[in-house]
Amino acid sequence: MYISSLFKTIHILALDAPLIGLAWQQYFAHTFGIDLALSKEGAILVAAIWLAYMADRLFDIHGKSPNRLESKRHQFVQRYSQRLWLIWTIVLVGNIAYSLYVLNSDKIVACLIVFFLILLYNLINQCLWRKGFPKEVCVALLFSSSCFVLLDVGFPLKDFLNLSLIISLNCILLSKKEEFADQRMGFHSLAQSLHSQMITGLIVASLVYFAVVMPSYLNPFFLLSLSLLMLHVLSLKYQSLGDEGYRFLLECLYCIIPLFFLA
Repeated sequence: MYISSLFKTIHILALDAPLIGLAWQQYFAHTFGIDLALSKEGAILVAAIWLAYMADRLFDIHGKSPNRLESKRHQFVQRYSQRLWLIWTIVLVGNIAYSLYVLNSDKIVACLIVFFLILLYNLINQCLWRKGFPKEVCVALLFSSSCFVLLDVGFPLKDFLNLSLIISLNCILLSKKEEFADQRMGFHSLAQSLHSQMITGLIVASLVYFAVVMPSYLNPFFLLSLSLLMLHVLSLKYQSLGDEGYRFLLECLYCIIPLFFLA
């Protein structure tokens, strides 16, 4: 019960995605021989991802009736929207000031590019292309960009694409699991247009891809794809796992598996 309550609190406060981002940043830092530990780059990343996800939720509830919001995270944001906007602004200003103080000019420019891409994403998603927008793919690309932008490794295209692929699967699976609640709340996503068999095919294709391109099966991408396939098939077969339990298992996999390779 304590673990369940802790996870719900982390999710409602939009801290789950930042923790996953930090786990993957640590994995790639370890892979490239960069000693980050709990460094300034990690703190900036956590704040940046939290800002992006919380802004997305705050924009989601705009114009929505409180009675229409079913998810606890959106109910929380609706209830405390004014306070959250204030906190969001403080975190944004603090993160910008801290980044300007500790980062070199190249990283600052790279962070600004990602920042404006996130603004563009919100403009398109919230105003210009509300139905049919490939939100899951865009979120994955922005998430991966955030994880790499603070590492001194240039732009590792293969690793960037691998992470984007595995994160997009996360977004698609979560959106598909919550599609009926999202539809009732008036939210739209790419996953709503995908059948469960198509999603199974995407996971299998990803599993085969990682089996072919990675030097061995002992890597987080292959193991995570295999875990996703098992979770997806079991969820389709038994359908007894609720949305929150499904999210808990999925996000634990995304956080724990990359950390396993730090040992």
